[in-house]
Amino acid sequence: MLNWLKFITGSVIFDRDAKQASQRKFWNVLFFLLMLLIMLSFFFAIGYNFAFKYHYKESPEYVKAYSYAMKNDDFNCKISNSELVCFEDNNEQDETTTKVGKLFLDTRTIRNDNPAEVADLDYDIVIDTRARDTFIEFTAYYVSKTDKEDVINHKEYLNKTEEERKNYKFSTIEYSQEDLDKTAYLALADTYFATTSDTKAQAEYEAMKVNLAKTDVDKINYFTKQALPGVINDYDSAPILMSYYSAEFLKTNSKKEFGYEYDHYILMLRDSMVTAYVTKHNVFVYFEGTYRKVASNYRFHSEKTLAYSQSKFNEHIKEFVMDVYDDIGSSQILNYAINVFRYMPFVIVIIAALALFMFLLTRMSNDDYADGKYIGCFKIACACSLGATLVTGIIGFILVFFFNQGVAFGISMSLLVSLLVLRVLLLTLISFFKKRKENKRAAINEDNSAEKMELL
Repeated sequence: MLNWLKFITGSVIFDRDAKQASQRKFWNVLFFLLMLLIMLSFFFAIGYNFAFKYHYKESPEYVKAYSYAMKNDDFNCKISNSELVCFEDNNEQDETTTKVGKLFLDTRTIRNDNPAEVADLDYDIVIDTRARDTFIEFTAYYVSKTDKEDVINHKEYLNKTEEERKNYKFSTIEYSQEDLDKTAYLALADTYFATTSDTKAQAEYEAMKVNLAKTDVDKINYFTKQALPGVINDYDSAPILMSYYSAEFLKTNSKKEFGYEYDHYILMLRDSMVTAYVTKHNVFVYFEGTYRKVASNYRFHSEKTLAYSQSKFNEHIKEFVMDVYDDIGSSQILNYAINVFRYMPFVIVIIAALALFMFLLTRMSNDDYADGKYIGCFKIACACSLGATLVTGIIGFILVFFFNQGVAFGISMSLLVSLLVLRVLLLTLISFFKKRKENKRAAINEDNSAEKMELL
């Protein structure tokens, strides 16, 4: 065991220890690859969790945005049973706002209607306590298969005959924040199923109408699936609130610095928060989490907190943000492990190529440190990965303080491959030239010995 530990630790730096890998069992290869996965995931995750606190500290405008939302006079919010509950005028008994939920704040609307109110606010803030599966208004567009200029919305599409609809295909969809008018939508459903030639679908819909176990949700989803191709979303339902927010805040824009249409926002929903901010040092940070770790009695503001100085109120804000981040902080290791694992096939291919290079040079120099076998070279190349992994982990730990998470990860994985290649090349080339020199010296000595024998 002691010799094995000496071999493992020594292979980080010393060539002679790394070369021992060729003599050892193949499970050591699995050990080195497993260490690559574990060590990188650990260093990257711990580094990012530390860096997050640093980035938050370096983002005063982000904190100001929370202050604007939490000190708002029009409403107040609290955490109850791991959910965000908001109410107007401190009326916590208003079931319409506390149970059903509503859109309490959207600074994008304020920015359009009264820009002076949010002129010094760099962030878009949305607080919406409706259930994420709340149906919303939408407009789906269908384009003619024969005329690209002929584009109609979903209501116009439904007004056409079945034969006419066959000439159209789904194009795009636009979501709204407004609640779906279920009465009007179900009226469309009644009209559709009353005129459709699909008797099976018609019968099933009629059965749903008299089945008390079937709700409006079931009928809306069934109608959407049957009548409006392309509208059913990733959540396997008619458009819902999360459809809107996902489409809106994850919208990409290649012209923006960080590739997203929105890169300064706070989106607070009933059961989770999604946010992105940029530090003073221009580092982009994105995270999402639930309220599970937020204190159950936490309130945006109270008479006590409103009497705080701004610096103390900022601590009140920090408590909330850090608790939300802690919900995902512990899972960062798993997230990194998944991403590192995706790189593993590429790393193995690199190791295999380096092992082939090593094998060819050992054959050219008649070196025997790999026993003249390719598998021996592969084991040695894997042993060399430990040093590259350790250095990459340490540097990756530091990089997240200066770059956004995705960029830091990309640089780190590129560095891993570069260090691995450098380590194996140095071991191989040094051994190659050293062996060539020994072979020349042995040849000279052999010639000298032959000459001496002739003289005798």
